[in-house]
Amino acid sequence: MNYFSLIYFLLILYTLISLGLISFVIIYQVYLKHQNNNQQANKIKWMLYFQNSILHPKEGHSLKIEARVWRKLRNIKTLIHFPDAFAAYLNGSHRDKFIQVVEFNLHEWIKLGAYYSRKPSLEKAYYASVCNRMPVSKHENYHVLADLLLTYIDDPSIYCKENVLKALYHFGLAKPIVSALHHLSGTRQLHDPKLISDGLLTYSGDKTELIEQLYDELPYFQTDYQIALINFFRL
Repeated sequence: MNYFSLIYFLLILYTLISLGLISFVIIYQVYLKHQNNNQQANKIKWMLYFQNSILHPKEGHSLKIEARVWRKLRNIKTLIHFPDAFAAYLNGSHRDKFIQVVEFNLHEWIKLGAYYSRKPSLEKAYYASVCNRMPVSKHENYHVLADLLLTYIDDPSIYCKENVLKALYHFGLAKPIVSALHHLSGTRQLHDPKLISDGLLTYSGDKTELIEQLYDELPYFQTDYQIALINFFRL
């Protein structure tokens, strides 16, 4: 192969590689657009369900989410779109009505959580993340859900553990948080001290009560957890 043939070959190779990269970018952009359109379509579907079944039902006033919906939510792909649609109403003029919907259907949501407790880490983690987005009007209503999430805490995924802790901080109940941290410490499951101290700052309940309970138990935590708790006390 002479010099000009080599240059010609390299130019063709470069052109083919460039065309391949351009084609990949175009296909990827089309895929992302398709995914986004699907997400929007699924969100709108759920919003229409809430509109027709909760806000303006054909037969009188209703707060109940139907059994067929709970069955659908056992599919993680369906669950992913459900909270976005729900949040659209929670953040709007119908917030009070949808808080009532959450409280009325809390038992079914807990049953769904029991189902997801047997699923892979990623699905459990997502369920816990949705719990962190739920409106909490009365902290005491969330004791049973908090106890359920405590069963997720042994999952090997750090992502799952962190989402569980975030949900517990959000519920504003001191006892489940103390239990969760005790368990993680007692079973020598390492968790980033900064994540713990920063997470405790988001606690939505009575912080004085939480600090008192954690302080009383401080000697029984591993060193890393003690450091995290002391940093929280100082902030």
